[in-house]
Amino acid sequence: MRQLSVHAFAELEHDLANGRIDRSETEQRWRQLGEDLITALCGLSAALLGRG
Repeated sequence: MRQLSVHAFAELEHDLANGRIDRSETEQRWRQLGEDLITALCGLSAALLGRG
């Protein structure tokens, strides 16, 4: 789970640094990444606990 978070953050930062994401979309992209990570981590947690 930690690796997923670190790589997701790093990928977004890389895209921002290389101009692949318009600066005007930065806040929206961070918020979307946060929502997506919460969904993914909850799903992984549920699966690991045998509830998914």
